[in-house]
Amino acid sequence: MSAPEPDPGPATSSTARPWIDVVAIVLVCAVVYANALTNGYHLDDQYRIVENPELGRVWPIWRHFFDPATSSSLPTIVQFRPMLPLSLSITAWLSELVGLDPLVGHRLGNLGLHVAAALLVARLMTRLAARADPHGPSRALGLAAGLLYAVHPVAGVPVNYLCARDLLMMQVLLLGCLLVFVRLRAEGSSPWRWGLALGLLGLSLTSKTDAVVAPALVGAIDVAIFGASLRDPRTWARAAAFTVPVLAFFGWTELVLEFSDAGQLLVDRGPLDYPLTQARLHVFYYLRNAIWPFEMRVLPRVDTVTSPLDSGALVGVAVVVGSSVLAWRIRMRAPLLALCIAAYWIAFAPTSWVLPFRYLATDYRQVPSLPWLCAAVAWGTLRLRPRRDALVVLGLLVIYLGGASVLTNRVWRDERMLWGQSIRHGGETQAHLNYGRAVANDDPALAEAHYREALRQAPGNVFVLINLGMLEIHQRRLEEGISRLEQAASLTPSWPLTQEWLARGCVAARQLAGPGARPRPGSALARCMQRGGL
Repeated sequence: MSAPEPDPGPATSSTARPWIDVVAIVLVCAVVYANALTNGYHLDDQYRIVENPELGRVWPIWRHFFDPATSSSLPTIVQFRPMLPLSLSITAWLSELVGLDPLVGHRLGNLGLHVAAALLVARLMTRLAARADPHGPSRALGLAAGLLYAVHPVAGVPVNYLCARDLLMMQVLLLGCLLVFVRLRAEGSSPWRWGLALGLLGLSLTSKTDAVVAPALVGAIDVAIFGASLRDPRTWARAAAFTVPVLAFFGWTELVLEFSDAGQLLVDRGPLDYPLTQARLHVFYYLRNAIWPFEMRVLPRVDTVTSPLDSGALVGVAVVVGSSVLAWRIRMRAPLLALCIAAYWIAFAPTSWVLPFRYLATDYRQVPSLPWLCAAVAWGTLRLRPRRDALVVLGLLVIYLGGASVLTNRVWRDERMLWGQSIRHGGETQAHLNYGRAVANDDPALAEAHYREALRQAPGNVFVLINLGMLEIHQRRLEEGISRLEQAASLTPSWPLTQEWLARGCVAARQLAGPGARPRPGSALARCMQRGGL
């Protein structure tokens, strides 16, 4: 390892008081997310939290590291992220201990992790900026990056979506890992620092596997900030050290537990469909959300790109390649900006490049990249002159993004608002289905309209068929409803779920028809009359 150079430190003034920065970030988060504390459960929260029996006890804590099934009561979404059920069981226990509503307790836990992530963003960027430009406004840049991250609606999605705590913990632990690496490079290696950095990375991986990019991030920091050469074997050795926790994680899950998340997350697509679609989304969805977050939505409808000549995909490829080339060219005169560009794309790599995930776009996929985008914005804004103008612009950005987060928090209040936002700005089949379910009791006609739209988008979706069929049965349109449930059962003959709902539908239809009903022979209702109960 090369000898460390003197560390200029995180501040540009001996009178700097970092605790003021901490108070500023904590207060801003408290104000911006105050209206999120009573938001409801959503999406996988039902299976990972509400119906998960493993959250009823904390001990033994190690069971989550040996049994992926503790992560969910629904087998189809079981994943090996042991830190998630472990942390949720702890907040459930603490909530019970102090007499707090578990929902509020879990929300406070997510908010606390988000505050920790924002503080680590500020600290990490301060140190990187001080190293890149010892005479620059490193403390102001770090605070600006931390505040922008703290109030950005994209970063606020995991505050509102409780199951996204895995992403929050991954972010906190990965940022901590990178901060320790920066310190050991600046102040000197020691076994405890290396052990701490690699240990934090291991815990980050057991929170969510997005942390798999850590070796690449370490290499980018080494080259851009510390001037390491790619021809120097020590540069590669330092990055390779961070592959040890990665290899250990996959060795444990694949070889010891004989479990893989791939079957739950990945689907078969054309070899270019997913990367081409992601190239377009990077510019026309994710960067748009970063600038104009008011159209963020759960399960957006995304058209798959199948042609390499698609104009949106070509623009996306040009932006990715062009910015990467720019980062390499400016790495000597603007090392922090070069690092931010490279790290932004690296952090996106696990979910938004080649591996074909089930959902083409998800708002919170941008969260791991967001610290680097916020730091790049802070870097550019602080170059405005006079400095007062730069501070005014940064203040306006914090107010703008904070206000957007307050509005976004309201979207997550309940299922009707959440899915209403999705379909208003273009939601996929599941969004229309979920909105229909949210309004079914109050407005059956509206629910049916969205079920039919979902069915138009995906004619063979058995979940839509089940919900529409049951709605029709309860509206006494028995023949239509039973026929839909029979169609769902015939499409998935081996699924107990569809057979169960067909039986439930028949029980409801027989009750509504009455004991004296004489259905037409061969009709759906007649077949129901011949069926057994549940």
